Amino acid sequence: MASILQTWLHQCADDFREPPDYVCLQKEEELEISGPEEFSLFQEDLMAEQLTYMDATLFQNVVPHHCLGCIWSRRDKKENKQLAQSIRATISQFNAVTNCVLSTILESKELKTQQRAKILEKWIRIARQCRVLNNFSSLKAIVSALQSTSVYRLKKTWACVPKDAMLIFEDLCEIFSDSDNFATSRELLMKVGISLSCQVVISPKAELSPGVTQGTVPYLGTFLTDLVMLDTALQDYLEGGLINFEKRRREFEVITQIKLLQSSCNSYCMAQDEKFVQWFRRQRHLSDSTASGRAQKSVVKRFSLPFLGLGVSAHSTPVNAQPKPAPGGSSGDSTVTIVPPTATAEEPQHKCSKKCPGSVTPIPSKEVPPVLPLYNQQSGDSCIIRTSVEEDRSGNIYRSILLSNQEKAPAVIQRAMEKHNLQSGSAEDYELVQIISADKELAIPPKANVFYAMNTQANFDFVLRRKAAAQEEPALHGL
Repeated sequence: MASILQTWLHQCADDFREPPDYVCLQKEEELEISGPEEFSLFQEDLMAEQLTYMDATLFQNVVPHHCLGCIWSRRDKKENKQLAQSIRATISQFNAVTNCVLSTILESKELKTQQRAKILEKWIRIARQCRVLNNFSSLKAIVSALQSTSVYRLKKTWACVPKDAMLIFEDLCEIFSDSDNFATSRELLMKVGISLSCQVVISPKAELSPGVTQGTVPYLGTFLTDLVMLDTALQDYLEGGLINFEKRRREFEVITQIKLLQSSCNSYCMAQDEKFVQWFRRQRHLSDSTASGRAQKSVVKRFSLPFLGLGVSAHSTPVNAQPKPAPGGSSGDSTVTIVPPTATAEEPQHKCSKKCPGSVTPIPSKEVPPVLPLYNQQSGDSCIIRTSVEEDRSGNIYRSILLSNQEKAPAVIQRAMEKHNLQSGSAEDYELVQIISADKELAIPPKANVFYAMNTQANFDFVLRRKAAAQEEPALHGL
């Protein structure tokens, strides 16, 4: 019994939250409540405040140095399952918010178009309130869920959303536009977050006027992506074994920003609403089985969500395709499954800019080229590409690789295998394929120079695909 209880407490700690009721341990029948009706009971500002409370608490507990690329990029190795738990917790929360949006919109078959449109409108206004509270994490999660294929293609539903709500939605989408390395979201974060947090650090005992100075919860994926790109693009040591202090300086600047924002969260003054928390935690995770009776699986595509630029999977269209995919952010331990809609599968009437993960903000350096290569752009004789493994069942987890103009396909495949911890097989067992669009891809010839063979007009997203002969080989050995 002691062994069983120890395992239960360790692996399913969520079951023991909210004493003495322990909602997670109750029978599912006892928790069946009409979703749309209960959802309508919560005020928009309350929901935004509660999401901010959760996000701020988790963000304050993040261990900043765990965000470093040299640490975070090792999280998927078997021996590192307990690594960076504070970051994984923020990812799980991001996924939970995204799933909550999707379940309230898509789960009920009985919803009429006007009712579903009301839910869409409410989530847009909740997202706006998150922006007022400087909660960029839940703001990103909500906007991303609304941009997912499952929701975004509901043309008749979107047509019933009021124009003022649509204008708000378009403005919120622009915050996370990928133009100029996500310049808008970065500039906004620096303006409302870093500057205010500096004031908090300088004078922590100063009285803060309500509505003037408040906390800021960032979209952590921006920082994680920057740190991973830095670790990929810059070496730890220079020629002669000298420490690359320029790399350490850049990493320190990012970590400092994270710490300042964590300090700013002390300015929030909120209390937890138990009723909302219980409702939020029992939202169903929509799965393929839920969708089986609603739409054909042949239209479902797998792609890696841009949250953190690392590791969440969902069922949706690729990054290039219309409509825009949703980030749902997660590591291998938590994924979001987007369910095809119950209504029409037509495209909506409005448009938003496309998404793709960002890269490092260039900083001049004496020891390295003044500008780091950017993702989706060949700069001089190098660029940064992203690779995933097609057979990875935990989700297409992207890994960034600095690609030079001297590397042939076998060398790139070998590096990608090392990045994805592929212990078995050799580079000859795989082929490198660039994803051009939802229905197009480019297979890189076995001995080609990848830098010149790739399509520079498409996203620099590649897939490691096991060759047919390599897949059949184990069965032949079995015979």
